[in-house]
Amino acid sequence: MVVGVVRQRNYGIDLAKISAMFFMVLLHNLYVGGLLNEQIQNDLPRWIAAWSLESLAIVAVNVFAMASGYLSAHREFIKSAELLQIILQALFWSWLILIVLQFAKVQIPSDVMLKYLLPDKPFWYVNAYIGMILLSPFLNAGIKRLQKKQFLGLILVLVLISVTIGYRGHFYLEGGYSAYWLIVNYLIGAYIGIYVARTRFKKTKLLLGYLLTAAASLAWAAKVAYAGGSAMATMSYSTIFVLAQSLFFLSVAYPIYSEIQSNAKSSQVFLSVFIRSLPD
Repeated sequence: MVVGVVRQRNYGIDLAKISAMFFMVLLHNLYVGGLLNEQIQNDLPRWIAAWSLESLAIVAVNVFAMASGYLSAHREFIKSAELLQIILQALFWSWLILIVLQFAKVQIPSDVMLKYLLPDKPFWYVNAYIGMILLSPFLNAGIKRLQKKQFLGLILVLVLISVTIGYRGHFYLEGGYSAYWLIVNYLIGAYIGIYVARTRFKKTKLLLGYLLTAAASLAWAAKVAYAGGSAMATMSYSTIFVLAQSLFFLSVAYPIYSEIQSNAKSSQVFLSVFIRSLPD
């Protein structure tokens, strides 16, 4: 049973979320920019450069969901204002882009315009995230009633299913583009926040784990690409390598947080002494 949850501001998690946002921008630029379309047989150095960046940034979605679980496992209810804010932000930017394109006299097919007027598939993360948040109070209530071993067992079962039959498309994971996969990551993040966050790990080992799992994903993608398959399938959010990589990335955050917190306290003490020494 849960006996306590880390509640104080965690600057390491903030840093992880900021990094994930940067990674998300990078992922979209790599994909939309066409850099991932290069054939490995045609230009190997260019292929390696593009897919190396992809393999490093692919943790973005998982890290966001894990961070949500890490920070929100103690919450018993959700605020309707928070959900409304997410929905309004998505609508604002979607409609603003449409308005700008209309003023620029860009021809937009009616089916595309409808998708952006009522955000659906183009905003899959917003929809999946809302689903996860709506279920989070029930998830948190269940977490509080589970012993540590039971909670860990639940996560292992969900992960095992997700990276095997789920990855093969038989569990409606949609390659990780689903509320179900965000919920799995939410539970992992909650477990880390409750039971693992206070454990001290060496940052160098965690960083090495992140880089090695990224390298494993890259090697797998290269093997599949050379065989004429789709390298993109190997970079799914729900592969075992990407999930492990996401865990390493998030776990680096707590040691960084401890250092930031320690430095912040030292700075506060210094400033306090300095201000008191100033003449009236």
